[in-house]
Amino acid sequence: MEKEKENPNLKHSYDFVNDFDRKRGLAINMALSVENHLDFFISNYFIRPQNDKTFFFDGVVIQRMTFEEKIRLFEEICKREEFDKKRDKTIIQIIR
Repeated sequence: MEKEKENPNLKHSYDFVNDFDRKRGLAINMALSVENHLDFFISNYFIRPQNDKTFFFDGVVIQRMTFEEKIRLFEEICKREEFDKKRDKTIIQIIR
């Protein structure tokens, strides 16, 4: 029996899909990481040092906020604390 030849177009399609899935997974991981950092920053801004109230606040307030609401809250905290405006603007643009 003659061994079937692999279709090069099919292999290319599989490679493309695998590469796309890998890149999509990386993008999702990066977005989740950014959101987790925002959550941590906001929690610790309001309740520091961490205690059981921090986790309560996180579960009841922060986890119910949208990503955009968290970004706006981060912006307000930066303004209130008078951090470096240029740096803050750059960070917020990168997050968005």
